[in-house]
Amino acid sequence: MSAVWPSQVSFESASPEIVQSFEQLLQEEKIPVTASMRQQLEQLYWPMAQWISARQHDKTLVIGINGAQGSGKSTLAKMLERLLTEGLHKHVVSFSIDDIYLTRQQRIELAEAVHPLLKTRGVPGTHDTRLGMDIIHACGSGDSTQCQIPVFDKARDDRADPYRWKNVNTPVDIVLFEGWCVGSIAESEATLKAPVNQLEQEEDTDVRWRDYVNQQLAGPYKELYAMLDYLFLLKVPSMDKVYEWRLLQENKLRQLHAANPDADNNIMSEQEIRRFIMHYERITRSNLDDLPQFADVVMTINNEHQIDAVELKA
Repeated sequence: MSAVWPSQVSFESASPEIVQSFEQLLQEEKIPVTASMRQQLEQLYWPMAQWISARQHDKTLVIGINGAQGSGKSTLAKMLERLLTEGLHKHVVSFSIDDIYLTRQQRIELAEAVHPLLKTRGVPGTHDTRLGMDIIHACGSGDSTQCQIPVFDKARDDRADPYRWKNVNTPVDIVLFEGWCVGSIAESEATLKAPVNQLEQEEDTDVRWRDYVNQQLAGPYKELYAMLDYLFLLKVPSMDKVYEWRLLQENKLRQLHAANPDADNNIMSEQEIRRFIMHYERITRSNLDDLPQFADVVMTINNEHQIDAVELKA
């Protein structure tokens, strides 16, 4: 049984054109087009899109989507963007917190100034939060202009060349802002002291790295997340599943670059992925414990990577 959007409102069924567009997106994402997925469209994704659309009135609506690595947050954002745009005729902009990573050179400089672990992208402090706020502000300013959203090339571990950036015509009806730490909150100083894994124990012995990351969450990231109108949470079963699903992601990335073996890329081995995930582990665990209390929509994912429960608190 697929999850059902929890609303007493009677939503209209998806038209054949919407179904066709949804199935095309599934094919693009390499997701099997099954009867179960069609059922999820009617019972979950299409009502969700209508629920979002109904809350957008005379100003830009900003939806944050949080989910651990490999949870499916990027795919969810693409589904909602497609349904809101083609099915409900909204002007939608979707971008990831990955798109506003600091450049590789900026992270190298940050690592030299603060802590070596900040060279690795991902944790709060390695994004340009002011850029993120500027993008959201431009989308909702009401002025008809154009802004650019950077694109981050994970294989190069750096921003893509500007010609690959997204050009956005503003104003915008709905912004979908997704990322593994979107909406995350700072911890108490007391909880920072005990390491949660080998990386923290061996490479952050003075707690300087995780203290800096926590300060970023309490400061500039809190200011960025204050721009969200609603927060959607994809709640994964456990950290073990985060490792498993992140490995699947890297395998897909490896396949994409297999056609050009001489290309400059930074595809990671399984051992490198495990170390990489350790950078994220503390905040991911905190998200699993704390965010269900604060998120407006909580979607629980089972071990088979399916949404099997939805709690609507907004």
